[in-house]
Amino acid sequence: MFVFRMMRLRQMIGVSVLLLLVTQQIFPAQAIILFQSDVDYSAAVSFKSPQYAADPSTCEVGQQYFNTTSNVLKLCTAVDTWTTLSAGGGSQDFESVYTTDADDTLTTSNAAFTIVTGTNDFIVDSNDWNITAAGALDAATVTSNGALTATGTTNLNGAAKFNGTTTIGDNGDTVAVNSSAWDISTAGIASGFTGITSSGTISFTAGATISGGTINLNDASNNAVNIGTGSSTGTVTVGGTGTQTIALGTGAGVKTVGLGSTNTTSATTINSGSGNINLTGHAVLSSDSNEGLSGGGLTDCDASNQSVQWDSTTSKFSCTTASNDTATFTDTSPATFADNSTTELFNDATKPNITTDSSTSTVLITFTVRGTSSDGDNETNAVYVVRGVVNTDPVCNTDPQVGQVVSGFSTESGATWSASAAVLDTPGAAGQFRYNICTSTLTTTSGDQDTAASAVNVNLIELGN
Repeated sequence: MFVFRMMRLRQMIGVSVLLLLVTQQIFPAQAIILFQSDVDYSAAVSFKSPQYAADPSTCEVGQQYFNTTSNVLKLCTAVDTWTTLSAGGGSQDFESVYTTDADDTLTTSNAAFTIVTGTNDFIVDSNDWNITAAGALDAATVTSNGALTATGTTNLNGAAKFNGTTTIGDNGDTVAVNSSAWDISTAGIASGFTGITSSGTISFTAGATISGGTINLNDASNNAVNIGTGSSTGTVTVGGTGTQTIALGTGAGVKTVGLGSTNTTSATTINSGSGNINLTGHAVLSSDSNEGLSGGGLTDCDASNQSVQWDSTTSKFSCTTASNDTATFTDTSPATFADNSTTELFNDATKPNITTDSSTSTVLITFTVRGTSSDGDNETNAVYVVRGVVNTDPVCNTDPQVGQVVSGFSTESGATWSASAAVLDTPGAAGQFRYNICTSTLTTTSGDQDTAASAVNVNLIELGN
């Protein structure tokens, strides 16, 4: 730089110039000339500004230079701050700048770019997309790397594709879907669906009503169908008030239908109102020793002399004990034998007896009357069985005779004779029944009749109900 000491010069440019000339100092390719009065450059042909490839690191306000990299003129508008001057140095049409731009690209150098329209509108009119004065966007595809927010009504007239997580609504407004086939109202009521397919679980927390067609749950699949499971305590109702067929486990395959819990001891109750529960086909109960059937009059009935009975009047089961109850009675001092039908040979105080369990019980009576002939004539000693009414000693020739008359025969003195038989009796009631052996008028002799029998044995067995 050259600095000159002051001297007054008058040049042919026609103005007074005060030229300051001071001590010479060398600066890189610069010279500063200070004018203390106006200078008229109207006759000058051109001025050449300093040229650099990049902005100098420092500058004073008012300095300027030409940037040879971007081919623009720059002005120092603040200390150490360079600003690009527009072509021509003033306002001009945007098109003229665009036509001279090398790459036809508006570059903001990563700084914020703001378009301020004031009270007017911003309009984009391209051959592919447009923004109208009202702010309506007309584009084939809208892509956003961030949130895309529309504060007014948004119309998507055509196919809309959302890639990634999509949220509709902000939990502050209602949302409705109105399509040509199906709808969802603002209250959340869906209609018109012909099917719902989900790879996960569909949950209805406030209830669900499905009607109007056949409902298939896990049709043709190997997945379980659970209704009212888990910790649910609500009633599960299948079927309505009309006449219906409720089929469980139809089809040719083997089915296992479970009612109630398989891992607790809680009871399962099946109610049919005042009607019947009818089972068709063959029913097989479990062979598990811990499982079985109870109720309906069934009790423990597994003794060898017990049997299960069914009463069609009461529609209940009962257990009866067969008379494998056995009673044996022996009288070693029977009554004197007589040729009549009224003598009771078994004359002990306790008569032969047995207690039947029901009105259908049958009693097997076996008896033997023994004696020894006291003379040598031919004798036939005839006897029969009689039964008294319940809890009453029998009376010969009055109470019912059981079976036929049997007899013992002897032909010589000292010979042993016996009369024995086995007869069946159905008393027709439950209770204690007593029996006796009576003499009969069918007794015959060719001489003197034996006057006594030596022993009477009676065995009673209740055979069953």
